[in-house]
Amino acid sequence: MQTLLYNIPGFEALSESLAEKLGIKKGTYQLKRFTNNEAQIIINDNVKGSKCLVLGTNAPPDRQMIELMFLCHTLKNDGAKKISAILPYLAYTRQDRKEAQKGLAMDWFSKAFKISGISEVITVDIHSRLAKKMFKIPLVSLSPAEIFADEIKKNSFVDATIIAPDEGAINRCKELKKCLGDKSQISYFEKKRNGQIISAAFKGKVGKRAVIVDDILDTGGTLIVACQELKKLGVEEIIIMVTHGLFTNDSWKELWNLGVKKIYTTDTLPEIRIKVPPEVSILQIAPIIEKYVRQKY
Repeated sequence: MQTLLYNIPGFEALSESLAEKLGIKKGTYQLKRFTNNEAQIIINDNVKGSKCLVLGTNAPPDRQMIELMFLCHTLKNDGAKKISAILPYLAYTRQDRKEAQKGLAMDWFSKAFKISGISEVITVDIHSRLAKKMFKIPLVSLSPAEIFADEIKKNSFVDATIIAPDEGAINRCKELKKCLGDKSQISYFEKKRNGQIISAAFKGKVGKRAVIVDDILDTGGTLIVACQELKKLGVEEIIIMVTHGLFTNDSWKELWNLGVKKIYTTDTLPEIRIKVPPEVSILQIAPIIEKYVRQKY
């Protein structure tokens, strides 16, 4: 049974890398636009009985989500036996709690993926366990801990305290600690939010150096509060390691004034390379995706 790898626009580099390293054939398709701007997918391959990997994201702009869904649905209708969506950044996972008069996008996406013919979703560092529980199909969340640990070792930062900026990040810190050899100390913040105001109470001990680990850097609000508190505790050097760098607006830049020496993120979103300044280091996520796909396919 052949395996074909497809990608939506923007993911060409990661797709080429995976195809080459795994020896998987690249599939191709066209997105046709009618005069009224309606979209239609045209597959250029015979996919009947094939396993198909589709690389992309459901993140804004919404055209990415529509193209991803249409492509998977067309592959299914054309006879693909199994469709695995590789979405390094799975968006909308913060909409994971049912609240009156508010949308629950993660629940909708879990159903939409299934209806589109997707058999499983492979992502990196999903935001919450609640989001994972909502899924109607298997969802695999890969950890970037090995990639982060390698970088910490390269920069001789293994003596630093590993910090979770909120309780939700504690498991990420534990995974990193394991990759570093279980010698590192973990501390965390107990975060409280009152509207737009974030407060954090520190739990544990910390020395002069700290590594903050989280899944998303959006506006940077949570990380800014954490760094402010660490600075009060006498921490002199901080590095931040986040899986998904959204870097919305410029408020996150305040981190440079709070003892942060380096910010690391990964390339789960391809546009990150043109979005952030050179002082932000971008780590490749391809090795952990390659490792998983090699084991399964």
